Amino acid sequence: MRVNKRHDVDKAYRVQESGQRIRLIDENHQKPECVLISLCSVDPSWDQREVIVKQGQDKELAITCTINLGRDPFGVVRIFRQVKIDGKVTETVIAENEEVKEPYASTGRYSVDYSQDPSTDNNIAVLTIHDIRGEDAGKYGCLSIDDDEYVAWVQVEVEVPVSDVYMISITDATEIQAAEGATLHLEEGKAKGVGCVVTVDGGLEPPKVVLTLDGEDRTDLFTPLIDSKRLKDNDNEPEKYYTEVKYTYVTVVPSSELNQKNLTCIASSYNFPSRHASVYIDVKYKPVITCPQYVIYAPKGEGVSLKCVLHSNPGAMVTWSYGADKVHATEVDPGNANSRMSIKESPFTEDGTNIELLIDKVSSKHFTNFYLTATNDLGTTEVSLSLKKASGSTPQPKYNPGNPPSNTVGNPQQNPKADSVHSNTSPASLTLGHLLFLVHVCALLTVWSQYL
Repeated sequence: MRVNKRHDVDKAYRVQESGQRIRLIDENHQKPECVLISLCSVDPSWDQREVIVKQGQDKELAITCTINLGRDPFGVVRIFRQVKIDGKVTETVIAENEEVKEPYASTGRYSVDYSQDPSTDNNIAVLTIHDIRGEDAGKYGCLSIDDDEYVAWVQVEVEVPVSDVYMISITDATEIQAAEGATLHLEEGKAKGVGCVVTVDGGLEPPKVVLTLDGEDRTDLFTPLIDSKRLKDNDNEPEKYYTEVKYTYVTVVPSSELNQKNLTCIASSYNFPSRHASVYIDVKYKPVITCPQYVIYAPKGEGVSLKCVLHSNPGAMVTWSYGADKVHATEVDPGNANSRMSIKESPFTEDGTNIELLIDKVSSKHFTNFYLTATNDLGTTEVSLSLKKASGSTPQPKYNPGNPPSNTVGNPQQNPKADSVHSNTSPASLTLGHLLFLVHVCALLTVWSQYL
């Protein structure tokens, strides 16, 4: 194992003489520190550079540190663990020689087999960690406390499963854990949200998280936050740390695509089985109205249909009105019992509710603006559509009372195929064509007879 300087101190050494080092003079203090080979320690080393173990599958880990203390009977080998979280390094002593220190000793999971090899004068410390857990991950150092400037390192990575996953409801920056399968309400105009929290005890890699809406991956809607935290239950236990991954969706204008769908958070770590949590999302928002056309053309005396699509949760009260005074649009036209308006609504689906205003017979007063208004507990939405008189020379799609309305009522100028679809050939035009053809034939016969 390569040995690193523990501190950046400018000192002079004569190294590598029969595997030992003779420390001569400290250049800063000009004081001899070690002059006999037999009393100088040799660089420490681990038997491995990096170790990867799995929590729950690998029951124990044994790593060996070898160091020559120069036959010093009072020499001490120290083993310690270093963990870096959020830029802060924590270093705790695990053992000195065979003595395991607190709080590691009280766990019963750490032991050291310490011995000296008479043939090499090497001191050997075998650290064994039982019942491997994520909190055991980190860098393990080995050194002589009389020569703590040089330390050998071994990196221990512990692959751990996801320890917990749950959904949260967020209101005014307050997070509340949601029960599995619960319904969470988001409301337009209020800073509410939903999220998923995943934790992994120890380990070096954050878990993988996927969020789905009714099975479709919509992780892109959520903002991730990865945080490593420290935890110490009491002074008799080593400091633990864990990784928390949080995905949140907080807004005052929640997307309607979340409405009435199952939100599932799926978390996985390494090749361990994944874990998941789910809630049902109910988004409350004021009505949203969209219309395929906002300018409709119709001839006088014919029927017409004005169409829009409504999205609303909770449901909305719908009214149609028209004209400057916004007259209620379901009344009978005075003096004309055949001119009647009615409203048609389709059943609600995830695509919305189709709202149609059917006018049996268009009169002059109908060539004006029509207003569709929808109101629920969160507010009112209104859209305006303009009904204009179509040119009498251009055929128009019609709505015939008692028959289904046509799918599209549009400006004929926007439909280049209208003339070809509705072309008209009168009997008079056919007779004139026949006469012209006969005159042409007769002229040919006259010219031909002159040559006979």
